[in-house]
Amino acid sequence: RIAIEIKTPRDDLARGIGQLAEALALGYDKAVLVTTLKNTRTIDDSVFKRFGFGLMGVDSQGGIHVVI
Repeated sequence: RIAIEIKTPRDDLARGIGQLAEALALGYDKAVLVTTLKNTRTIDDSVFKRFGFGLMGVDSQGGIHVVI
C-alpha cells in the first residue's frame, strides 16, 4: 500500500512530512509527497532519504518528476 500526500504551494510542507510518517506508522509500505516542482527545489531531501519517503514534483505543464 502506498500513501500519497498532495500539497499545494500554500500548504505546510512540514505538516506533510509528518503525515508521511504517520502513514508509515499506520502500516503503509511507502509514503510519497507530491507538490509543485518549484517547491521540491526548496526542500532539504535528507529527511526523505533518511526515512524512505518519496518526493514528486508536478511542473506547470502537468509533467510529473520523481525527485526521490
